[in-house]
Amino acid sequence: MFLGNVIRDHRKQLHLSQQQLATGICTQTVISRMENQNISPSVDVLIQICRRLDLTLNDVYSEFQALPSSNLLNDKLIQITNLVQQNEFNQANELLLSLKTNDLGSYQQAQLAFLRGRIALSTQEGDLAVFQFNSILTMAPNQHNALWNFLANVELGQIYQEKQQIEIAQHYFKVATGINVSPSTLTETLYYRESLLRLSKYFSERKEFDQSNKLINLVLNNNRDELVVAQYTDEFYYLAAANTLLDTSSNRNQASHFLISAIAFAEYNQNDTLIQKITELMHQNQITELKIKS
Repeated sequence: MFLGNVIRDHRKQLHLSQQQLATGICTQTVISRMENQNISPSVDVLIQICRRLDLTLNDVYSEFQALPSSNLLNDKLIQITNLVQQNEFNQANELLLSLKTNDLGSYQQAQLAFLRGRIALSTQEGDLAVFQFNSILTMAPNQHNALWNFLANVELGQIYQEKQQIEIAQHYFKVATGINVSPSTLTETLYYRESLLRLSKYFSERKEFDQSNKLINLVLNNNRDELVVAQYTDEFYYLAAANTLLDTSSNRNQASHFLISAIAFAEYNQNDTLIQKITELMHQNQITELKIKS
């Protein structure tokens, strides 16, 4: 039996309208029929909707065995991705080892290599992680694996930065800035934002504020983002405020607007650590009052 209420509940948790969920996949009417009449769409459409909501096919069918076996690999990849994002690396690795990876498409190959790289980092297997991330870079670039290419470059930059191999790190970070990424699911959006934040911090630490702010604005000025998520938004606003206060050529009055937004999102995300950092930043810069941008 198809469980349309699961689609509805997850959509509302992500603050998405039916039209936003449907965009680029199907019509709003299809979503309505799924949620209100338990009418399942085609398998291809359902897989895309599940990816956008971070659901598995098992979540939306009471009898998962009724679905074609060809979808099991994609379903397992979704589960592994969720486990990696939750830092449940042991469970993710166990499930990964059960995968049959014959005839993978380029997107799934890149996704699998990225997951293996993340798991390798969690077990301090740096060389294996480097191998996995580099394997993504050797794949023929296309619109389907651009996200994983971007993520791999940021991961490699981070690895070499921690090794104090600055020139190599700089190479990977610079390459990452030239990759155009358009996430289409919640999972992709969270990975993208996490890595984009790392990249923004890297350029901020180098006092390359223009480059850092350009990357920050990919999130803060993106009015076309169909997946409205609050995660990491507080960190981006905080970094924007810090850049403004550190950059002598900036208008310091803009910092108030960024700090107000950072506080609002940090409270929404219950990010107490960031609230403390905001307090310290204000104290360091003798900011006692925040003014709303006019």
